[in-house]
Amino acid sequence: MSRRVLPGLIVCLSIGTMAPGVIAELIAKDDFPGYAEEPNWVYYWNVGVGSTTFDANGPGIAHLNLDGPGVGGTYHNAELKNYNMTYRVPPYCDLEIRLRNSNNNGLDSPGGPNDPDPNYGIGSRGWGFWNDSMDPFSTPMNTIWFVSLSPQSSDQLQGSRLWVIRNNVPWVFQDLNTDLTEWHTYRIKWRADYLAAYIDDMANPIVEITQPSQIPSAGMNFTVWCDNYIMTGEFPDFDIGYLPMPAIQQYIDVDYVRIYTAEAVLTLDVVNGSWGTVQVEPNYPTYAEGADVVLTAEPVEGKSFLRWELRDPNHPDDGNYSTVDTNSVVRVAMMTDRSVTATFKCGSSMELLPFLVLSLAALAAGVWRGRVR
Repeated sequence: MSRRVLPGLIVCLSIGTMAPGVIAELIAKDDFPGYAEEPNWVYYWNVGVGSTTFDANGPGIAHLNLDGPGVGGTYHNAELKNYNMTYRVPPYCDLEIRLRNSNNNGLDSPGGPNDPDPNYGIGSRGWGFWNDSMDPFSTPMNTIWFVSLSPQSSDQLQGSRLWVIRNNVPWVFQDLNTDLTEWHTYRIKWRADYLAAYIDDMANPIVEITQPSQIPSAGMNFTVWCDNYIMTGEFPDFDIGYLPMPAIQQYIDVDYVRIYTAEAVLTLDVVNGSWGTVQVEPNYPTYAEGADVVLTAEPVEGKSFLRWELRDPNHPDDGNYSTVDTNSVVRVAMMTDRSVTATFKCGSSMELLPFLVLSLAALAAGVWRGRVR
């Protein structure tokens, strides 16, 4: 009997490759499971009103807390820093951090910008990359960070924005247009010739820069902080002061931090067949090497899922490099090449039609094929 190929039954996903010779390295990773996992964090707190604590209950949280009252004219701060960035060559890397804030840093004050209520948050807070300069005329400032300054600061600087500054030249002061009190995942992709920043949605960057002359090239540290800074004047000719701390708790809760030197590049080309589909979670255009991707096989009505086959394409005929999984959900790590096939079958019967030949990728069955790097 000749083999037949039934139309519309193949479900495909093709996954692209990492740049040649680029291996992603995890520089910093912390899920704060009741303590700090990252050994190179540096903690700052001042005058007894700033602290960093860790929630031992799951999931773990790093709690950067400002708990007033605190006098004006004195710096009050809670901060985590990682100095690994400054000494890396090249410095380019990727950041992902998930966090929430206690408030919108005075931007939601009933008094508005002209009469901000200090009980709605004061000072500054932020997270991202920075070269530690607060004196731009002696050391030019470089930043790629999400930052929020309360209304007591100057019009140019106040608000919740992404700052991209290269050697004192601000290329981006982009409004975030998001509620800081909600949990969000913030991402930065930093390359010599490409910079992108994301909030939650990896498909649509809030900022994208392709001009190398506008992208910071100096070594920078990772930092996340909240403090009582006020910045007046125009950048970079600004003055710094310290606001009094109200007698309320102000904080940032950090769920996790990931910093990578590079990332795998993923391109998706999905064709959904009539026997089933495959859902990809998280469905990002890029993944850091080692990240987990969850694949879920979903048959259409009247069909059912049979099995996954994961095979090393470099050893196509060696069963030692192939695994079979009958669970409809499979987790794949973005570590090495793999061909991934999902097979669907007709109805609930465990028998395939007699003309289906699995060694030929079960062409008459609903098939999902993917190539994972």
